[in-house]
Amino acid sequence: MLGSYLAFVHAIPALTQWSLDHPGLAKAVFNDFPPWPWVTVAILGLVMGWTWLDARARGQAHEDRYFIAIAAAGVLLLLWYVGWEWWKPTPTVFGFDRDHGLNRHWSPRGVTICLVFGGIAVLLAATYWLMERRRLRAPWLVLLGQTAMMLYFVHQIIELTLVKELLGIRMTGWPVYWIANALFVALLVFLGRAWLGIKNMWGTRRSPQATG
Repeated sequence: MLGSYLAFVHAIPALTQWSLDHPGLAKAVFNDFPPWPWVTVAILGLVMGWTWLDARARGQAHEDRYFIAIAAAGVLLLLWYVGWEWWKPTPTVFGFDRDHGLNRHWSPRGVTICLVFGGIAVLLAATYWLMERRRLRAPWLVLLGQTAMMLYFVHQIIELTLVKELLGIRMTGWPVYWIANALFVALLVFLGRAWLGIKNMWGTRRSPQATG
């Protein structure tokens, strides 16, 4: 993962020129989070998931220690980020301008990576504690996780093709932006539930019991 990211950073000048020379293809390949190098983040998530299952198989104590370690790592990363922001040697302003940009899309760099991964780690550990140990029920969150791959592609079509390109809607104020995002999440939950229903119906039709 680290090697893929460093290679991407090294190639950004060449990729920027390539994007200017091939705007249509660049929009298809490098819009949003570019597949290179960020597909490796998905692979990292798979590895962490397998490690979690191994810890769960060994018992609750091992599982708890696994998430304690994740939370501790996340807190350290966030402290590193806060420390850098407080004592940074250059007067850069918080925001996307100091990170990498390719095809007008953002990729984090430097201390921003600590903020991203630290935040994810703390949220993951907190979600585990709330849902597994405190028995908080959040079926909508589980549903989003179960249908994440399909929703990733569908939300791009809705947000970019339909809302931005066809309807020409722009979010020019933060209140409108957050309200639109809340409604968007509700729509994605509905689409995820419909997708699971279609998959279950399709699986039932193809099962030996249904056909035999």
